[in-house]
Amino acid sequence: MKDSGVVAVDVQLSRNNGVTWETIANNITSNSYDWLVTPDSTSAGIIRVKDSYVPTRSDQSDATFAIYPGCCMAGRGNIDCSLDGAADIGDLTILVDHLFINFVPLCCSREADLDDNGSIDIGDLTLIVDHLFITFLQLDSCY
Repeated sequence: MKDSGVVAVDVQLSRNNGVTWETIANNITSNSYDWLVTPDSTSAGIIRVKDSYVPTRSDQSDATFAIYPGCCMAGRGNIDCSLDGAADIGDLTILVDHLFINFVPLCCSREADLDDNGSIDIGDLTLIVDHLFITFLQLDSCY
């Protein structure tokens, strides 16, 4: 909610805890703004809102936040939704845990459906083991 006397605001994003800023929107006059999050990923995000006409009047996030890669944005296999987007031993561990141990929900089931059959099963486990340790073949794209 804007303070009284504020006509419009600029919304900015820092992906490095306030070291640098990028403008998301200028001269917003409403009390809300829909933002389509764009790459790059970060674990040190901050939003800052500045008065468009009195730039010294501003406020920002009290704590940092993370922006993670979208669900299945490229190749499959990033089962743990890590920032690097790569399929690695951490993804194998999460899949084994999901299938056989704690049945923990996955952050993005499309990443784990490596054989694209609509379910997460032993076939997907076989494919990630093959990718990581045997043939090193590229995993299929999500598209």
